[in-house]
Amino acid sequence: MRIHSLGYVGVESPAASEWLALGPDVYGLEVEEKSDSAGESVLRVSWDDRAYRLAVHPGPDHKLAYIGWELHSATDLDGAVAELRAHGVEVTEAKPEERADRSVRYLFHFKDPFGNRHELFSGQLTFEGRFRGGHYQSQFVTGSQGLGHAVLVVPDIEQAVEFFTRVLGLKTSDITRVGGPFSEMWFLRAANPRHHSLGLMGMAGMSGLQHVMIETKNMDAVGMAYDAAHKAGLPISSSMGRHIGDRMLSFYARTPTGFDFEIGWDSIQVDDGSWSAQYFDSAEGWVGEVWGHEYSHLGMNPTVHPVDPQHS
Repeated sequence: MRIHSLGYVGVESPAASEWLALGPDVYGLEVEEKSDSAGESVLRVSWDDRAYRLAVHPGPDHKLAYIGWELHSATDLDGAVAELRAHGVEVTEAKPEERADRSVRYLFHFKDPFGNRHELFSGQLTFEGRFRGGHYQSQFVTGSQGLGHAVLVVPDIEQAVEFFTRVLGLKTSDITRVGGPFSEMWFLRAANPRHHSLGLMGMAGMSGLQHVMIETKNMDAVGMAYDAAHKAGLPISSSMGRHIGDRMLSFYARTPTGFDFEIGWDSIQVDDGSWSAQYFDSAEGWVGEVWGHEYSHLGMNPTVHPVDPQHS
């Protein structure tokens, strides 16, 4: 199985409405309020011509709701479902109303070993030429590379890597030994040039969404967002800097909905046929950054929770 790209992320939060201003004013994104099939409100955040890339649902807790993975076609989707079932994963075909809620033609869902819901889809609703953005620099790297990336905290890094590489078919770009409360970080890519579509951070007893990243086509858009985040009073969880792995120039802010949001520019492109996984080790002097990215020690994200005992 080769997943094409990361298509969308869904979260729940009691502060969902904050994205009505946060999306356009800070990041230059578009936000649309819709009602789902149950009549519940959902905010759809977009940064390209897709119906949405981030769905923010009102709820009592800050938490990850689902992650959507895109496949090229219904045929590829059927093959992926068959492979998952061959690995013993319980996969459910979505009901028509679920497909309508996600604005996709084909949809299946399953859970990873830690209880996170993942969705496989093909055929997401697209409005060609619709996206305008909130800033004059609002242009983002999506298309074949998907929305950007998401990073999950997982309680068992070895089990997570086994599942996402051997079962879901993601490939390894980088591995880092972090130190502190985290064991290792793995950066996994789908079948496109983006350095990683999924990051995994090992932390005993904890599970959830740590951050979502979007990549802009213009460095000024990162700087404009940095200024706007300060003006809006968002806690800056990591200052401006450039990563040593994907070479992204970016910063991170803690959103009112609990997870961090990274906006960056100038990530490297990976040649799937020639790339060799890199290994970095903090015990050997690896610092993780070319420059910057001073972390603010805001504590664990509210979207990361003690793991459910049945998934420990």
